Amino acid sequence: MSSADELFERAFASDQAGRFEDAEGLYREAAASGHATAAYNLAELLTRQEGRAAEAEAACHAAIDAGDPDGWWLLAWLLEEQDGREEDAEEAWRSAVEAGSRGARSGLGRFLVAQGRFDEAGEELERAIEDEDDADALYELASLREDQEREGDAERLYRRAINAGNTDAVGALGQLLSAQGRLQEAEGRLRAAAAEDPMYLLALYGVLLETGRGDEIEALAGDSEEGRMLVATHLTMQAGREAEAEAAWRAVIATGRSGRRQLGDLLAGQPGREADAEASYRDAIAAGETNTWRALGHLLARLPGREADAEQALRAAIAEREQTLAELGDADQEDAAAETFRDMWTAALARAWRDLGELLARLPGREAEAQAALKAADA
Repeated sequence: MSSADELFERAFASDQAGRFEDAEGLYREAAASGHATAAYNLAELLTRQEGRAAEAEAACHAAIDAGDPDGWWLLAWLLEEQDGREEDAEEAWRSAVEAGSRGARSGLGRFLVAQGRFDEAGEELERAIEDEDDADALYELASLREDQEREGDAERLYRRAINAGNTDAVGALGQLLSAQGRLQEAEGRLRAAAAEDPMYLLALYGVLLETGRGDEIEALAGDSEEGRMLVATHLTMQAGREAEAEAAWRAVIATGRSGRRQLGDLLAGQPGREADAEASYRDAIAAGETNTWRALGHLLARLPGREADAEQALRAAIAEREQTLAELGDADQEDAAAETFRDMWTAALARAWRDLGELLARLPGREAEAQAALKAADA
């Protein structure tokens, strides 16, 4: 074994053991000694470390200069993550394709999808499939065809991606089948996907609800954060299971996740638990959980003598929504998601103004303010 190979093996062992400082030094020595892939491994190590993008970029170029075509692939990924480097990223992806880096054409297609250049993306992904039968390209093209409402093509491609070994396609196919009402087929796919990735539990729960078997999610959710949240949500919707729902939400909160507002909602619906609900709402506000001020205002507005506190909470809800809208700015008309998000917050602001107006209308001498608030709600 050459000294360069020995240095590389020591570097790799240190990297795997989490001794990144040692690994970095050894990778540099191995690269300087002429090891073919040490520069690439050094670059990959640097991409995992905060604030070292410039060094990682230089290491990618060193790997390229050493004759490793995958240096272009890694460089393209690195540049994608940097604002304003889209042109450089595209150039790197195209260089990776030209250099023969495996999976590069699939990466280029995915990049073009993210840039909204769907026709070009489809062409690149189809070529990746023709050239390599790339499982990732099959998945990316299936996702693109689904977005283009070409469900038949999407289903066919998802199935090919699954057969080629892409695990993400299992859940995606399940979601597609569910949207088409093919619930039995969807359930099988989603059960398999959820067993590997809890992000698919919500879609599986939707199928179970559609078939009248929502309670089955309790046994399927497991110990994941997503599963605990879903079970708590399910229990909240079941009449007569308030104590179980409360215990479930408190367990979620104990793990450090949000859930105080949902617990407050649950308690607010139980006679005699108003003080507990208020405490949970205030804990949620202190923890930074949004959309809680309005719920607190609703609770306080129904309690005798708490009108002033209710008004304070509702005005805080209005301020929260106005701040969110100001941060969003004008939604990009070409970005449907951003526009939908802004519309959602605009509607939430109107509801908060209306709640305030209805509260003020109950208070003597506040009629003019009530009318102003209701006018703001309709603006």
